Amino acid sequence: MKDRLIILLSLFTIVFATLSLCACGEKSARHLGMIERSGLDIIREDNVILGDIHWQLLKVEEVGPEIVGEFGTLEAIQGRFIYIEFSLENSGQEIRQLFDLKVIDDKGRIYSICNEAYGYFTGAPSACVLQDIIPDMERTFSASFDIPLDSVDLILEVTDLKIPPREKAYIDLGL
Repeated sequence: MKDRLIILLSLFTIVFATLSLCACGEKSARHLGMIERSGLDIIREDNVILGDIHWQLLKVEEVGPEIVGEFGTLEAIQGRFIYIEFSLENSGQEIRQLFDLKVIDDKGRIYSICNEAYGYFTGAPSACVLQDIIPDMERTFSASFDIPLDSVDLILEVTDLKIPPREKAYIDLGL
């Protein structure tokens, strides 16, 4: 039983990693899907507790149409980059995994993390894709998103990090 769970989680991780690595590429220049925002309870605070997971939004920044770094320039495929820093604390007894984050715009379009952007932010906290969240340990992460210029009223979807999530919340990013 334990071996089956490990194999299932490994397959899920591989599929997710493959999809995440393409998140900024030209083939995925469209959004990941749609969500009806009218029924969502949007939180206007920077702290959210979902089950055993405490999320704290530390920084939200609109970067612009390109990121200039040590490795050159990365241009946004969809229009512009946004950058988010946040901390996570797991007060539970078991390790949780952070697989991905989603930003949702005013039209309900869903965007995943742009992994290509991580190398351009020197000194930034660690990338948040495929990270273990160990009990009783707070960690800081960063995430970048490539979104269209017409995307406004952005919200960040956060969960209790269970698979599948039992609790979700939507934090207003102020952009």
